[in-house]
Amino acid sequence: MPGKKTPWSDANIKDFNALYNYLVKIKAFDDLDDHKFDYPTHYGKKLFDIIKDNKGLGDGAKKNKYYMLLNWYQKFDPKNENIELLKKEGWALSNKIEKDEGNNEMSVAEKANMQPLSYFQDILKSYDLNKVLEDKAEFFKYMLLAFVILQPHIRTSFCSSAQIIYKKSHDDKQNNFILIENGATPKITAIINHDKVSHLATKEHMIPILNKELINIILKSVETYKRKYLFEANDVSVGDSTILRWLRQVTKLDGITFNMMRSIYI
Repeated sequence: MPGKKTPWSDANIKDFNALYNYLVKIKAFDDLDDHKFDYPTHYGKKLFDIIKDNKGLGDGAKKNKYYMLLNWYQKFDPKNENIELLKKEGWALSNKIEKDEGNNEMSVAEKANMQPLSYFQDILKSYDLNKVLEDKAEFFKYMLLAFVILQPHIRTSFCSSAQIIYKKSHDDKQNNFILIENGATPKITAIINHDKVSHLATKEHMIPILNKELINIILKSVETYKRKYLFEANDVSVGDSTILRWLRQVTKLDGITFNMMRSIYI
């Protein structure tokens, strides 16, 4: 079957539904109701133009939607004439994003919110793990800060999408996972199959969680809160905007960003 091995992840489905809802909102086409499930094929390049011209979308969001359409075509409509266009434009945006992330200098506002690593370490130390576990919402903010400080090379998009699994065989090679292998010495691994920067990477990335404090936090969390996602709200995964809001709340810095947090280690 053509396109059988093409990934179609939860993130793709989320972008598929979001783009459809946006088309409905702007009343892009009169016959949308008739093409809810095959709209990429029916509207073709018009979708690319709508995404490209949407000033409300950043480069990352546009790139994700390009790649969602690309994956849809490769899996369900492998002869579609727009495949090469989406590959080209998605790749170009990926390169632009990587370049921007590497070269961005902090603005005056960012510098005003910047703090040394010790500031964030002191916040972590101020928490009593057993006590904060009593409040699920507050605990997730605490665990997020622990990820950022104790495992700094994990991307934000991983935190907002990772699912919890307990066997390597449950890795579907499409979504992001936290693999927890219990034993005399529990092992935890971040499995990054879907990266918003290198979205089409086919090689699986497995990053062991080595920090003992973070391992303990994760183990305590799954023991206390049985769930599907590493970070969630109302039993569903959270978006990047929610993750950012949590970071700002736990650090008490209204202008902090994840790029700024990464710069601490540069």
